[in-house]
Parts: sequence; C-alpha cells; structure tokens
Amino acid sequence: ALDVTDPEPIPVDSPLLTLDNVLVTAHTAANSEESFADCQRHAARQVVLVLSGQAPTTPIDQPWVRRSFIERTLGGV
Repeated sequence: ALDVTDPEPIPVDSPLLTLDNVLVTAHTAANSEESFADCQRHAARQVVLVLSGQAPTTPIDQPWVRRSFIERTLGGV
C-alpha cells in the first residue's frame, strides 16, 4: 500500500495504478480533527514552556531558519 507518491498527487496514467498487488490511497492522514487538535495542543505546550523560561521540546533550530531571525523574533530561544 502507498499513501505517498512522487509526484503527488499520483498521475492518473501512472503504471502503479495498473498493478493488482498495489493499493494507492490519498496522503491525508494529517487531515483529521484529531491531528489538528494534537497540533494545537502541542503548540500550546511549547508556548507555555517558552513563557515559563524553559526551552521548547521542539525548537526551531533547523538550518533553513536563520539565527538572526530567531534572535530577532523569538528572543534567541
């Protein structure tokens, strides 16, 4: 079974869609009320941590985020 393809969405003429032993489903696992609520709760917990002077458990320190942006907008957290 596949729920992620490249490209996405899978083209209607993809050879994968002709195979009897392949099941292709839409890549929508995160599109549910439960997942949206989980994301909101997680974000709220991170805000509480930062506002109480603690480091977030999922900090924004990815290479594509510039350190100057973090320092300017998030106080260097």
